[in-house]
Amino acid sequence: MASWTFYGMAAWKKKMLDGMRRTLDWAWGQVHGTVMISFKLNDVAGTTPTKQGQSGHESNRMFLRLPVTIALDGKLNFYPQTATIDASSVMLVLKVDKIAMEVDLLNDIL
Repeated sequence: MASWTFYGMAAWKKKMLDGMRRTLDWAWGQVHGTVMISFKLNDVAGTTPTKQGQSGHESNRMFLRLPVTIALDGKLNFYPQTATIDASSVMLVLKVDKIAMEVDLLNDIL
């Protein structure tokens, strides 16, 4: 009689766990998430050291300057159960109002 009770409890436990697993799989299948991120940078500058033999007191020459705020915004949808991203939902927006570039200096660097 004791072995029958133990078997019954083991079967009940398995059915309970299987039911919980199915419920969680169904619930996770219905879940999706959204990620939104925003970066803002102010007054970005690209500089390079001056060459030997050049006159001037500055130790660096500026070849790139972004004097205003640069904004990079991103958004995407994902599904946690499959750890996948909805490719049609990926959106990136880069906003730059003004760029100052020294092309001759940039050519020297490259």
